[in-house]
Amino acid sequence: MRMLKDEWITASDGARICADVYLPDGDGPFPALYAVAPYQKDLVYLPAVSIRFIETGPLDYWTGHGYALVVADQRGTGRSEGDFALFGPAEQRDLYDTIEWIASRPWSTQKVSMIGESAYSVNQWLAAAQRPPHLTCALVYNGFTDLYHDAVYHGGVYSMGFVTFWSTDHLRAAAAIGGGTPPRPGGITADIIGMSLDRPVFDDWWDQRAVKVEDIDVPVLNIAWWYSVGLHLRGQLDG
Repeated sequence: MRMLKDEWITASDGARICADVYLPDGDGPFPALYAVAPYQKDLVYLPAVSIRFIETGPLDYWTGHGYALVVADQRGTGRSEGDFALFGPAEQRDLYDTIEWIASRPWSTQKVSMIGESAYSVNQWLAAAQRPPHLTCALVYNGFTDLYHDAVYHGGVYSMGFVTFWSTDHLRAAAAIGGGTPPRPGGITADIIGMSLDRPVFDDWWDQRAVKVEDIDVPVLNIAWWYSVGLHLRGQLDG
């Protein structure tokens, strides 16, 4: 397995998205798998703790089966530029732009799939609904389709346990792991709790972050995990 570290992808609005590319041994070209989340690509070396393996799946498994793998930092997280806005429109455009960037690489067969669990799968739903020309299929495992109803407000009731854990214990705490100073203290600049509390009723802001599953026209392997009732199950069944 070979690695191309910190490849920069210029998004439609000029912000730069940072990604690592893992390539199988050999000359290629290779079909490509794309995984992106706000979880810092530089931490994929850490061992799995609460799940079976890292949420991208084991990297050497994919490359060992002849796939190139692109692992990216979501806008405003990790090394990527811009502002993280809870899967907002700019982040969704980045997914489209990155898929088309992957298809343009000399090591790519121009066939791209997406992989990954949880937030990685949320981005899969959002990317597929945009119909990027070179997205061939997706492997969606436990990803909500409606941020408001599936994750933040259950039946209109604020899901404090998840939002506080995810934003503070997960996103911000993870930024302290590793060497050197992170590009932004705390990992992100967005006030995730504030922006969600300020919008207790489903409106256009939430609708922009809800997946329009009827727009998806590529094959999707949709895997729901019964355990994840309070976060992913509803969205997966809806998908």
